[in-house]
Amino acid sequence: NFADALSLVTASDQGYISLILIQMQLGVEVREMLLRAFKTAPLRSLGLINNGMRSDLLFWGSDIVEFAVNALKTNATLECIDIRGNPIETEQDAISLMSAVNEHPTADALILDDCGLGQNDCGLGEKKAIMTCIVSALSNLREVSLGSNRIGSHGARLIAKCLASNPGIVVLSLKSNLLNDKDAYLLAKSLTKNTTLQKLRLTGNQIARIGVKALFRAIFNTRSFDDVYDSNHKCWVDVEDENLPVYNTSIDPKLNRDMKLLCVLTCFYKNNADPLNLTGVPIKVMPRVLAFIQSVLF
Repeated sequence: NFADALSLVTASDQGYISLILIQMQLGVEVREMLLRAFKTAPLRSLGLINNGMRSDLLFWGSDIVEFAVNALKTNATLECIDIRGNPIETEQDAISLMSAVNEHPTADALILDDCGLGQNDCGLGEKKAIMTCIVSALSNLREVSLGSNRIGSHGARLIAKCLASNPGIVVLSLKSNLLNDKDAYLLAKSLTKNTTLQKLRLTGNQIARIGVKALFRAIFNTRSFDDVYDSNHKCWVDVEDENLPVYNTSIDPKLNRDMKLLCVLTCFYKNNADPLNLTGVPIKVMPRVLAFIQSVLF
């Protein structure tokens, strides 16, 4: 059967495996067979998608979490766990899952889209506890997706605080989470302290021009040369605004910073009658300004 075949695969002859189980009826016996196979199978990622949302399935939210936890404890090569579409219903489930992820030697990506983590779901107090538990344990992960959970302002505050502590997260998706301008402001403020995050996805939220402006200012603050220099040059923000210029597209933050300085300096010298008047240019960026002048004017 499938579980037996899976157990025969080794990394040396077939590379790594990405196993995705979507809306499948997995009884206790099948789960036990799969776990036995996971002991030797070279799994790279495990997807358990929409297995706990329908009443005709034998797999429920807590069962999903338990199976994911056991998979992490059984298999030493997993890098990504995807349990989107399955409810995380108790704080204990959240604690068990996050502990297993953080204790795993290679797991660094977690997808929890549409897992009912939001404040608009039933049991507000329990949901806040679950969200707090999950966010507090994200620091060691590289990729995290919490889309379509309706996390709202409570979740935004937790995540902003997490990002401000400069965790190891490189990619973060918060798509379709009922986030508003105030939430965007908190996230933008956290970006001024974060030097690790490279991609922040915020599409599908309720962020209007004020929130977009706050996010833009975090990555390209043009109020002064100092502010440009001190902006976030690492994170690319994906937000629904076709008029928002795209910055931080390079993986090299120094290149992103220099492109912004070049943009500001171009405008500065176009509007300055005396191109050699360097009033207002801070000492720390003076070498780059002089290099720019030399390359353009001489």
